[in-house]
Amino acid sequence: MLATYDLKAAGSQGHHEAVFAGVEYTEDPAFANLIIDSSAIRSGRTKTLYDADVATEDQHAKSLQFTRSLLTGVRANLLAWDPSLSGLTTV
Repeated sequence: MLATYDLKAAGSQGHHEAVFAGVEYTEDPAFANLIIDSSAIRSGRTKTLYDADVATEDQHAKSLQFTRSLLTGVRANLLAWDPSLSGLTTV
């Protein structure tokens, strides 16, 4: 998605934060609070990586909703950049 704005994040320490900052830099309303919205989910991921039962049903639901919303926004940006990608689907 960053490529649609001619941005690129290198694969180094902190690259996730660089990607999120780059996406927020685009000022696309779909990603206005990406860093804030993803912080709790990303920190919870570490705790549940080895034991999925640690997460509550509510946390699972929030993670799925966040991911669906994120993918919908990414898809919209990719289609605006290259309409030939219209075969991309979201869940």
